[in-house]
Amino acid sequence: MEVIEKDKTNEQRKVIIFVRDVLTYMMKENPEMLQIVFEENDSETNDSRVIFTIHSLCKLKFYCNLYAKKRGISDKSLRFSYKGKMMFPSNMGGETPTTLGIRDNDVIMVHHQSDSNKENMTDTSNLVR
Repeated sequence: MEVIEKDKTNEQRKVIIFVRDVLTYMMKENPEMLQIVFEENDSETNDSRVIFTIHSLCKLKFYCNLYAKKRGISDKSLRFSYKGKMMFPSNMGGETPTTLGIRDNDVIMVHHQSDSNKENMTDTSNLVR
């Protein structure tokens, strides 16, 4: 990202700001920012991990949908779990990291729903609400 600013002599100059540096600053200045790792449970490659830096009061449903979009997968074919509890984007509503007790660098597992495991994924006894 480029920002144009004026220096002491009123000369305009371009300043390049790296997103990484902005996020690092935001996390130091705002402890409510945290990183959440979305990781596919059936893959051991590094490209199966997506890390989001979010505010602790942001709705998780948005990031589940964003994960699906980044991976080029229909969000309807994915299920998510945190500490063994299934999370369905359609049932997440206003759930946030704070309401679910998610902390910095916690991992949300991503599961691909296929016809063979639909029965297991539709069990709502351990559903996060």
